[in-house]
Amino acid sequence: MIEHQPLTPADLNRLLDADEGDGRPVISAFLPTSRSRAETAQNRRVLQGLLQLAEERLGALGCSRKDARDQLAEALDACAAPEFWAGCQDGLALFVTPDDARAFRVPFPLPEYVVVGPRSHTKPLLPLLDAGDGVWVLALARNSVRLYRADPFTWSEVEIPGIEAVYELEAADLRERQLHSHAGSRQGMSGRPTVAFHGHGDTGTEDPKVREQRFCHAVAKLVEPVLRGAKEPLVLAGVGSMLATYRHANTYKPLVEQGLLGNSERVDLSELHRRALEIVPPFKARRQTSTARYLEAQCVSRTVEFPLAAYEHARAGRLDRVFVAQDAFVWATLEPGGAPCLQANWVPGALDLLDLIAAETLRRGGVAHCVPQAEFPCSSELVAGVLRY
Repeated sequence: MIEHQPLTPADLNRLLDADEGDGRPVISAFLPTSRSRAETAQNRRVLQGLLQLAEERLGALGCSRKDARDQLAEALDACAAPEFWAGCQDGLALFVTPDDARAFRVPFPLPEYVVVGPRSHTKPLLPLLDAGDGVWVLALARNSVRLYRADPFTWSEVEIPGIEAVYELEAADLRERQLHSHAGSRQGMSGRPTVAFHGHGDTGTEDPKVREQRFCHAVAKLVEPVLRGAKEPLVLAGVGSMLATYRHANTYKPLVEQGLLGNSERVDLSELHRRALEIVPPFKARRQTSTARYLEAQCVSRTVEFPLAAYEHARAGRLDRVFVAQDAFVWATLEPGGAPCLQANWVPGALDLLDLIAAETLRRGGVAHCVPQAEFPCSSELVAGVLRY
């Protein structure tokens, strides 16, 4: 059975470099998925619908019903198996050739569609290459402080040397407060027993806010050397009062203003990961660089906004970077010499020219972004490229 693996940049590069020009059809299917097991039935229904459409398009390409079913058999079996849906992330990409099938789970939502053509369609996966260096997450609780390093693909805990001593100090402080408080036998003015507290600093009556400040300063002092030299943003997770106190103790400058509110000990780690990446979207820095390059190139007429021209520049290695529309297609068939012939809609053998532009740019060392049309750096709605010369 097909097992879906986490998609990595290396996997995407292999898909881009794969030689699938033997004329046999390749099915590329994409869908958003839920991480909740309760949504497995919905995930399955969506994929079944895409595979049914793929079968119809294989028929349009001249495949017999038997050949189409044979090519789709492994994917259909996987779709029906409950274990196939275990460990889903936010998107699923499936690539099916007559020889094999590969499935990848993706840490960001994917559009829902299927493409059948002579090569893999990879455009929806390009945000993977835009991922930044990640984010730090500091989960704060009085008896559990955890530091995590997260990016769109991994989530790992980082040791905080000396943190156990802070826990021990907190526990000793609690014991001291308990030992130094007792019900006095003296009578108060009301005739009721009063409570007397002893010990240095009048520990029993110490303001809880003061104890919290002391705790946060101790934690910040230990976290600071771990993060020294880092530049990634830090997100705090915990109850509101603790986060506010820690901000005053914090010495790490890239601290994100918004925090993950709630008891961090009760939040599932995958949920903490997802929420942290929502606060600090990891896909912006690289795109911002490309937007700045585009605006600079626009001033000296080194940009291209027409799909046919952009494709020719990409094939010639002249595109330094390019934006292609996530929510649009430019269908084209390729003539024997490689020249594209535009089509009004999908026809047998057609490819999305925007996908080809991105793939050719990446193969020749350029940068490609797949973004919604609203995020384009110019008024173009399909493609925006920066020429090398």
